[in-house]
Amino acid sequence: MTSIAFALVLPVTLGSDKDSKAIELVLNQYSEAVRTYDIKLLDKLFDPAYVEVSPVGEVDLRDKVLSFYKEKGSAPESMKVDEMMIRTPTKGFAVAIFRQTANMKIQDKVVSLSFRVTVSLRQTKSKWRMFSSQFVGIRTK
Repeated sequence: MTSIAFALVLPVTLGSDKDSKAIELVLNQYSEAVRTYDIKLLDKLFDPAYVEVSPVGEVDLRDKVLSFYKEKGSAPESMKVDEMMIRTPTKGFAVAIFRQTANMKIQDKVVSLSFRVTVSLRQTKSKWRMFSSQFVGIRTK
């Protein structure tokens, strides 16, 4: 018996530079909203079906994530997003991977915490919204 396999190879990026810039803007707005506990902005950035795998590995639905930001906690002094890689395999859908670094003051000492973040985004009515995200801690060297 002979079997034949076919593979369909799609280009990694089908979106435009305009899409990439819009997605990067959403992710930078997200980072600032997290830093400042801006629940109104997070509400606008999250898709109604948003789900998150938190840095501690919990799976949280949109409402639970938003409820975390209702009471201001110890906000990072600064937040940086870099090493951004955006892929749009189909129209209206994107995946972004980036490093997010928070500088937190802990017992009078500034500590940097970095995460590799993977976000899927969905475009509706020409607006990109975060559909899901997952955070993985990056070990310090």
